Amino acid sequence: RIQRYIHSFHIRVFFALSLIIFIFIPGTGYIGFLQAYKVVENQMQQYTIGTAGQISKRISFFLAQHTYNVRLIKSLLERQLVDPTNEKELLNYFSIFRKDHPEFVNIYFGSTDGNFYMVPPQIPEVHKVFDPRIRPWYRGAVEAKDLHWTDVYLFASTQKPGITVSLPIYDDDGRLK
Repeated sequence: RIQRYIHSFHIRVFFALSLIIFIFIPGTGYIGFLQAYKVVENQMQQYTIGTAGQISKRISFFLAQHTYNVRLIKSLLERQLVDPTNEKELLNYFSIFRKDHPEFVNIYFGSTDGNFYMVPPQIPEVHKVFDPRIRPWYRGAVEAKDLHWTDVYLFASTQKPGITVSLPIYDDDGRLK
């Protein structure tokens, strides 16, 4: 009798369905999972690259605006449209410029004789010990003889991290001011 059941059609169908249920369906599901995983991984990689590209463009645009503004200030100082030796005029111009450009935390000028003018102003004690000629933004611009971006550092005025863009200012004879 048992052999009759073993060879019966019902038993064969049962075993065939069991194989399908326990092997084929999970195997198909696993293969589908692996394919979906690859697709999602590829999409995430493309999204990440796209996002990084957008961030890079925005940062470049943001920094390009600052580069333009610093070059504008340099041009005004070198052409004597704003006199860098006149503290009141210089600070007044910096104040007006900063109102139009609130993204600037500070705007300052350090001269070859160690004078330092800054908007917004710091407490007077800072100016007594502060020599701009030893600061990375000053030395970097002088060494580059052109635009210089510092690494991130803590601003002395706010104790918050930031970066500085600087340019050397020259007189008509090519001497550093």
